[in-house]
Amino acid sequence: MANGSYMPIQGYALFVRMEVLNEEWARRNHDGQSLARLAERGGLSICEAAAIVERRPWKMISDMEAFTILRSARPAKWNGISGNEAQVVLNSLKK
Repeated sequence: MANGSYMPIQGYALFVRMEVLNEEWARRNHDGQSLARLAERGGLSICEAAAIVERRPWKMISDMEAFTILRSARPAKWNGISGNEAQVVLNSLKK
């Protein structure tokens, strides 16, 4: 996966760096589809992306919980913001 590639997050004006996602878990959770294929098909839901970052099977979690997981995955500009600030950011990204 090329550095600088991003995965679109469905329902939000949000993208996640491909390098924080795990190819093996993407394939496990999405019937063998690669990260590249999932991106071509429109991306992932926010909780699907969180599952792949955490290398676990998908389960429904709140968008806020998923956003917190993605935020901790390394988008440096989000590190250290409070839960209230995170909710404002999440709401502002909603399409």
